[in-house]
Formats: sequence, structure tokens, C-alpha cells
Amino acid sequence: MRTLAILVHADPIVRTAYQAALPADCDLVILNAPGGGRSSAYTRLARDIANRGRGTMLEEIVRFAGGLELSRYRAVAIATFSAGYGLAREVLADDGSARQLAGLVAIDSWHAGFDRDHTAADAQLQDLIAYAERARRGEVVCWLG
Repeated sequence: MRTLAILVHADPIVRTAYQAALPADCDLVILNAPGGGRSSAYTRLARDIANRGRGTMLEEIVRFAGGLELSRYRAVAIATFSAGYGLAREVLADDGSARQLAGLVAIDSWHAGFDRDHTAADAQLQDLIAYAERARRGEVVCWLG
């Protein structure tokens, strides 16, 4: 079985170098939202992709990105840069997809608004916190930088 790395909001110029650095049994896809630039574009992209199919959001994203059927991978990881977290946030909000995701890396990514008490918006972070708790138990990988 293979592994899949999905780079979200990545410059396509990095593809060759990144693929060369990965093990031979790891597929790499780059997924950019049309117009890109803002997390809302990635949120819309994730929702649009999910509405096209019959599987979980992650299954549909993998299919849309040109990967194999999700069942052909031993592990799927998403790495986001900047605004790409909008897509990952939607994946984590979909319980079935969050359970299928083996790893999440967020580089200069993951932002939240504020609640009335001037702390980070709980509703915007709850799924990330749940995923991080799974990482703390050793079930998945979660890295924020």
C-alpha cells in the first residue's frame, strides 16, 4: 500500500523537489483553490468537492486531487501553508474524514477569530483540538508551525 501527501496552497514549483525527498511509495498531490489566497476559497473548495460525490470529504478530495481510491493508501496526510487551513478545517469538521486522516501539518497556517472574551474562537478550533488530542494519544500526527 502507498502513502499520500496532499499539499494545500503550495506553489507547484516545489513538486519535483518534494516528490524526490519522499519515499518511493509516497504519492504527492498539490491542491490549490481557484483564485487561492484566502482561507475562505479553500473552505468553499472543500465543500464543493464534498458535494460532488458520495464518500467522505477526504475521499472526495483525494479523488478530486487525482489520487488513487482512499482504500489504496495506508495513510493520508495533509500539509497546509497559510490559507490552505480552510480546507483542512473542513476535513477535520467531517468526523469520517478526520478519522481517515493520519497526519496534519500546518505551516504558518490555522487562524481563528475571537470570542466575546477576547480569546481564540472555540468553535473555530474545536476540531483541531480534538485532532491534536488524538495525536497526543499517538493515534495520528499533528504538527503546527
